[in-house]
Amino acid sequence: MEQNLRRERLVRLHKMGAESSTSADNVLNVVVIGNKNGEDCLAELANLPKSARILATGNTVNELTENGNDISEGTVILNMTGNKETLPHILAQMPQLVWFHSCWAGMDNSLCRELVDNPKIKVTNAKGVFSSSLAEYAIAACLHFSKEIPRLMANKKNRTWDKFVVKELRGATMGVVGYGDIGMWSLSVLLY
Repeated sequence: MEQNLRRERLVRLHKMGAESSTSADNVLNVVVIGNKNGEDCLAELANLPKSARILATGNTVNELTENGNDISEGTVILNMTGNKETLPHILAQMPQLVWFHSCWAGMDNSLCRELVDNPKIKVTNAKGVFSSSLAEYAIAACLHFSKEIPRLMANKKNRTWDKFVVKELRGATMGVVGYGDIGMWSLSVLLY
């Protein structure tokens, strides 16, 4: 399911970028801020349409421009690892930028003055893409503590099998701080 959501996100990215693109041939010149190796998301970029081309991938201006890459033609940033410290330097090298997309739901670490104050740049994020998975993680954490998993692991390591009563989640009260998409998904998993 998460792979389908990623694919849908890429299609959405292309549609939005096509609307924002300023180039005559409507090609999206994408700069990927992320690690060149080891990012699962990067494999999905192979599915981008021909009207999108990756100019460079890296975490800093130096990495992005090595091998003669010219990021000044970039119209789109796909941000996986950029933060408030690195982004201003990258943004300064991209005068044609019209769209900044964060691969994460949270934007706190990405929003810098140079991005927020520029009205020509559309800023989008991946709100909702990871909500189901994070809701399951929240439930796993609840089970971890109510079933005393650390105690069970210590018992296994020490080869002791003491008897104890585990708590049930059924009928328990759960507080959700922040009723955003992840909070709603968590509650829907718990309630149904």
